[in-house]
Order: sequence, then structure tokens, then C-alpha cells
Amino acid sequence: MKVTTRRSLLGLMILALAVFAQASNESERSLRPRLKLSTSAVEGMCALGETVLFTAELRNSSREQLRGELRWVMETVAFEPIVIDPVEVELGPRETKVFEYELAMKTPGFVLMRCEVIEEGGREVAKEKRVGCEPTEVLSELTREKDFDEFWAASLEELAAVSPEFELIEVSADRAGSVKLYEVVMRSLGGVRVRGWLQVPEGEGPFPALLRVPGYTMNMQPVGGMGVVGFAGEIYVVDEKQNEKLQLELERDIEEERKEQMVAQEQERERAREREKAKLEREMSAMQNGMAASANFSFAKFMASHLLATAPRPV
Repeated sequence: MKVTTRRSLLGLMILALAVFAQASNESERSLRPRLKLSTSAVEGMCALGETVLFTAELRNSSREQLRGELRWVMETVAFEPIVIDPVEVELGPRETKVFEYELAMKTPGFVLMRCEVIEEGGREVAKEKRVGCEPTEVLSELTREKDFDEFWAASLEELAAVSPEFELIEVSADRAGSVKLYEVVMRSLGGVRVRGWLQVPEGEGPFPALLRVPGYTMNMQPVGGMGVVGFAGEIYVVDEKQNEKLQLELERDIEEERKEQMVAQEQERERAREREKAKLEREMSAMQNGMAASANFSFAKFMASHLLATAPRPV
């Protein structure tokens, strides 16, 4: 009976050791390899002719040998992307190595550099960095089609055949303010309705006019605001006394748009920081799990030794 009990205890301890060893190995595999990618370009920008240094720091966070391949993959439309030969990598347990690539920016434009590390067995980790050079000097190739003039001539002819069916809808005075405000509606190609605003000062005309057309994806409101958005364009008829006020409000609109863009950019940077923080937390959790598995493994070894030493011996 005592022999049977001892064998049962040994079997349980061997099973526990195997489970903890597997957990420890799985945790270590989840942490390897770890890759950091940086560039010498300050805030991702460089001057024409400057050489940008890309630095990849590769760390083997496991207790096993790491073998694989490091690849630099370049994406750009500024010039013909350079094909870079892969590099064989081999890191010992807990070892860190640094790999570098130099890129001379001889043309204005942007480059996306991707660093990939592929372990033997197929496991892959990758990081990306984007670098820009003299963006105001980027010149796009003309893509004018051969039938450009013919296309627009035909389009204008087709548009001339469309009855605009103009509508001029007066907005109530309590919403319009000190000017007469109208909603303008007209038909265009394909049955599309084009909308805009018409603002007319009080008094006898004729008045000089100002035409405002929104940029891509922008919405516009009447000068002075009315809380109405979603119209494709605006037509304003103003007197000379309003010119200065209109100019100031145009400048204000531009400044507000610039501030909104800055806020949107900061929000995107904050989201990127949150994503990086969450990633680091996941990596720390995996590392802690690995440490816990290693501690459990040591405890299991201790218990096994203790049980073997104190187990009753067969008579």
C-alpha cells in the first residue's frame, strides 16, 4: 500500500512538473523576439541629401537560441524602391543585437521602412517607420488623359442640356440676422441637387459680390454663422462696408480650421500612445506570466524533492 501511495505521488509530481515546464516554455515563446525600430530623422523629417539611419534593436527574451532572418522592406513612390538583401540573425539566450541601414534621401518625398524578423519555424515580428524629405518640393507627375479636352467639352455640353430648376428659399429673419438670407438649390448632372447660401445686404443695389467655394470634404456656413452645415457652396452679395468684416471672418474660419486640424492630429497621436501603452502592458503581462510559471516550476521541484525525502519507504 505504501509503495502504491509513493508511486502515485511521484506520478502527480512528474505531471505537475511537465505542465509547469510547458507553461514556462509557452510564455517564453510568446515574448521572443522583441524588436525596436528608430530613425535618426528628427520627428520623421530630414533635409534633401541627408542620410537617414534606421536602427533595429533585436532582443531574444527567451532562454533558447534564436535563429532567423532580418529583412528591410522599403515602400516609396519618390524613387524606385531599393531591394535590400536579408540578413541572417542568430542570438543566444537573453542576447540583444543591433542592425542598421543607411538611406540617403536624394529626392523629395516619403519613405516607409519596414523591418521584419522571421524566426525559423515561421514566427514573425515587424515594425515600421516613415520618413519625409522636403514635402513642399514634391512634384506629382501629370496624369492628364489624352481625351481631357474632349471629355470636359462633352460634359459642359451635357450640363447645358440640364434644366437647373433654380429654387430661392428665403430663411426667416430671426435666423438670418442683419442680412437677407436665402437657400439656393439647383439641379446638376445625374439629377444631383447642388445647394448653397445667398446673403444680400439691406438697401438698394447693385452690390459687389464674393463667391466662396468649399474645399474637399468641407462644410460651410453663412458669414456670421447660423448653425446650418452640409451645403456644397456659398454665394454672398455684400456692400463695400461689409468687406472688412467678411475678410476678418474668413481669416477666423481659416484659423479655426487650422486649430481643428491640430486637435485632430493630437488626438491621433494620443490614440497611437494608447495603442503602444496597451501593447507594452500585454508584453509585461506575458513576461509576468513567464516569471510566474518559472516560480511555479521551482516550487514544484521543491515539493517533489520534499515529498520524495519524507515519503514512507517500503518495508
